[in-house]
Amino acid sequence: MKKQISFIFLLAACIAIFAQTKESLLDQLRHLNTFENEHIGDQGQKSELYAAAQELVNLCSGKELLELLNDTSPVVKCYTAFFIQDKNIEADWYKILLKESSDYEEVWFMNYDLIYTVLAGDYFFKTLFDKKLTKDEQDKIRLELIKNQSKLDFAQKILHGQEKSKELYEATRKWALTGNADAIFSLAKYKKEQDLHLIELLKDKNMSLFFRAGLYNLSASQKPFLREYMISIMPEKNRKSEWKDFYKLIAAYHDGFSKEIFNMAFSNKVDKDIKMYHLESIYEAIKGYQDGFYDDYLKTLQTKYNFADDQVIDYLRKVEGARPILPYVILNLLLFILYKFTKKLKTMHRIISIVDNLLFVLILGYGFYITNPLLVILLPCVLLVAYPISWGLNRELTDEELASLVTLQSPFPLKKENRIKAKVGFAHFAFFPFYYLLDSWSKA
Repeated sequence: MKKQISFIFLLAACIAIFAQTKESLLDQLRHLNTFENEHIGDQGQKSELYAAAQELVNLCSGKELLELLNDTSPVVKCYTAFFIQDKNIEADWYKILLKESSDYEEVWFMNYDLIYTVLAGDYFFKTLFDKKLTKDEQDKIRLELIKNQSKLDFAQKILHGQEKSKELYEATRKWALTGNADAIFSLAKYKKEQDLHLIELLKDKNMSLFFRAGLYNLSASQKPFLREYMISIMPEKNRKSEWKDFYKLIAAYHDGFSKEIFNMAFSNKVDKDIKMYHLESIYEAIKGYQDGFYDDYLKTLQTKYNFADDQVIDYLRKVEGARPILPYVILNLLLFILYKFTKKLKTMHRIISIVDNLLFVLILGYGFYITNPLLVILLPCVLLVAYPISWGLNRELTDEELASLVTLQSPFPLKKENRIKAKVGFAHFAFFPFYYLLDSWSKA
């Protein structure tokens, strides 16, 4: 009996100590309105506040952790959300996040020497939204945030995101009618004519958002305004952040108008002290268009103004490597026709065939080199395979056998005899440079 009583007293004492420890840790966290990450300061020293929060969480049960999410201190709530995000605790997370969506209290965050503020509600969404909610719950809470015209940055991210639905549109438009610039911008992705007059209001509210909204509707009717805007900023001596979005919109038109505006930015009429910012913005706007349309600008920006990254440099190298291919194909087409009618002029064709094959080796070798310098060692292998195959296709196979190897189909209906001739001609031309050299030097 005495042992049992002693055990009970010991257990009660332990519980009291744990309770005092948890309360002490809570007081420590509540004392400051600061969330310190594991490492703080220039030297990345260990944070005592972070260690206290970690110890508190380890002492708490799942039920107690859920209670801490309702604490009066936003710091305690944020630390709890941080440590609870990967724990498997059953709860109505939709209800919890919906409640926290109205928590606009600012918390100071410290990470190494970086110090910034975050709304407590935003931190909840950052840590728990993706990990605790189902897809349907995420869609529901997005709609609720827009309906409630939430002040959270997370709500602004929804407006700037690509999620769309009928209900979300209606809630967004209601918010836009109050004059909210982000909500007006969000309407652009729905591409509804009834919203165009609202989007025009962004010219006075937020020009950057106006340009970004224009990406959803590349209207020719906006070109006069965009041209006038370009003229107005050319003499500017102070750069504006909206120029980046302006040039992205101009690049998206992807036509002669785009080049007209870009040429204005390259001209001497642009203030020389701010010109580099214009050109940097153009570079950022066009570097993703690797389709040939803006290649001249990319090359000028790389060679003359030193604007280039590895991706663009590789692209321009490949463009340069591919440039000789078309002239070489045309040259061989002419030689192919010429050789058909002048085979007896052996001496001439022997000289031409050597030059032709040397050109092939140079073009292929350069293509290998700009792709990866190590690929150049494959060049002899390609030639060792190509020469015997070209000889075999031209000398060893009948026309019917050769035609059966060509799987290309003519877009026009042809008789069997003409179809065979077309396929044979294609096969001969495909391997012409190699066979041209071998045949012109053969005695037969």
